[in-house]
Amino acid sequence: MPTDLIPDVIVGLGYTDDAAVLAAAVRTLAAHIRPRHRQRAHQTLESEVASP
Repeated sequence: MPTDLIPDVIVGLGYTDDAAVLAAAVRTLAAHIRPRHRQRAHQTLESEVASP
């Protein structure tokens, strides 16, 4: 996004608006993750660890 509510060059405050948007996106997506998604992710991670 070419504009930012709080410019990132302001130390300590610059990334707070970015973090708020990211937190809202994670919260929105988390509501759609079902147990079957978690199970599939767990299986995939196990298979990745098992294969060198």
